Order: sequence, then structure tokens, then C-alpha cells
Amino acid sequence: MRLHRASIAAVVLVLLLGITAQARSVGTALGARAPAFVGSDLDGDLVDLAALNAEGKFVMVDFWASWCGPCVYELPHVLAFLKSFDNPRFRMISCSLDTERTLGAMKKLIADKDIPYPVVCDGGGWKARLAQAWGVHAIPATFLVNPEGIIVMRNIRGEDGLVLVRRIVEAAPDYVPPEFAVESTIEADFSAFTTVVEMPAFAEGEYSFAYGYNYDYRGEDGQPVGVSGEVKVALTITESGDGARSIALHLEGEDEAASSAIKAEYKETGEWGRLSLITVLGHEVSYVRTALDYHEPALDADLNVGCIYARPPRPED
Repeated sequence: MRLHRASIAAVVLVLLLGITAQARSVGTALGARAPAFVGSDLDGDLVDLAALNAEGKFVMVDFWASWCGPCVYELPHVLAFLKSFDNPRFRMISCSLDTERTLGAMKKLIADKDIPYPVVCDGGGWKARLAQAWGVHAIPATFLVNPEGIIVMRNIRGEDGLVLVRRIVEAAPDYVPPEFAVESTIEADFSAFTTVVEMPAFAEGEYSFAYGYNYDYRGEDGQPVGVSGEVKVALTITESGDGARSIALHLEGEDEAASSAIKAEYKETGEWGRLSLITVLGHEVSYVRTALDYHEPALDADLNVGCIYARPPRPED
């Protein structure tokens, strides 16, 4: 069993709670067991995430498409990284969300850029089998899966994200993030949005999250208004000599007016704690996006726990 090697005063009580890597639920949240990834690449060769993990390899899984601008923008960073990082314990695999209509453009891009890693594509676009299995609703979507099949990074972006991939593989191979289960819901009328992070009850210490958000709504003049910002969430748990715990929750936002719409609650329920972040929008919202990052002192970095994009149904849907 690999334990979380975080050099934090308040370490998650994984051993005391009897939680092993095998007990982790399947999903794509940070710390979850990765869903199966099995398919044939464009040459007809089998691509199997579990088989690569069984060989002791970390695997970066990338969901992308040739028509996705941000995906193409990330390519030079990824290709330069792969040329400079020749580690036998690391592999990269991908799934393209191209459709039958764009397969030609995808194959041309792969040839032009000399993409060296396997690409699985069934032509299903957003309904591609692997995209459905991994719950991918926005791309690029990237995950780093350790040899035990646990997702230890997600939403890897740019050179900074790839530096952290290298650090985990080379310097912190035993790192396993705390178990997080992230669930987001939005009211039918888009008046409120709730993100709930469920985690093992923490020991004494301070934990920090960054809750980023943006959304659009129609102002009084009918013109679109954009709201964006970030709220720092500091969760402090202290224990008295008799084992009793006290909880302190503090929010600090970049924009007072926008962040005042965000409320936070923390409750302990047996072995698990629930951090709820409730955003009350109160507008005719055209879309909302949130991202929640957890600061990991063991890696001196923010790791993405979960993000979501949602929009109201449109007449053509």
C-alpha cells in the first residue's frame, strides 16, 4: 500500500481509516481510481492503460480533437516535454474526439506534428466511447495516472503542469493525493450552483483551496456581463486535549461583490468531511464554469480537484 507522503502537519488519516488504494472509487476526481482505457490506435495496435500500469508506468491520458484550439495550442508544450523526458516509467496515450467528418484533419495534424504517442479514435466525437466512460465534457482533458491506477494529476496545462508531471514521476513516485469526491449541481433555473467536496476527516491543520469561477448573464440593458474571480478557502481544524475538534472556515475573494455570493460550509459526518461551496447567482445566466484547486504542500503546488462547465439548454438542443 502506498501512503500519501505529504510533508504536512495535518496528514490525511488514510491508514487509520483503513482506506487502501484498492478501495478508492472509480472516477476522474483527483485521488480516484481511473476508469478503464482500452482501445485500438490508428495502426490497429492495442492501447491498454491497465496493462501499462501493470508494467510500473505512470501514464498521461489526454482527450483532445484536431478542431479544438486549446488542444492544438498545448501540443508544442507536450511534444517538447516528451522529447526532453525519456523516462522508462512514463508513457502518454490519447483519445481523439474527432468525428468521421474531421478524421482527415486529425490524421494530417498527427502527421504534420509527428505525434509520437498512440491515438485512439472511434469517430464518435463527444459521444466517443472512452469520452463517455471518463465523463469528458470539455477538452483538452488530461490526467496523470500512477502505476496503481490512481489519478494523481488532472487538467495538466502548459509547461508548469508538465514540470509537475516530471516531479511526480522522478522525485515523488509514492505520492498519492487525498481522496476527494467532487460533486457539482446547478439549479434548473441557473440561480445557484453548488460544489461539494467530500474527503476523509482531516487531522489538525490548515487546508487551502482555490475556487475559481466565471459566468455570463444579461444586464439590465440586455447586454452580456461577465463575472470572474477566485476565492481562497482556508479550512482550519484544531483538536483539544480531549479529542474534540473545532472548525474554522475563512473565505477571501478578489472581488468583494462577486465573492460575497459564495458561501461555504464544512461538516464532519463520521469518517468523512464535506466542504460545500454554494454560489448564488441570481441572474439570467448564460453559462457558468468553476474550478476547484487543492494546495498540496508535499509538491508545493495547486492540484485540480474538479472543474465543470454548464449552460442552460438552447432551443436547438
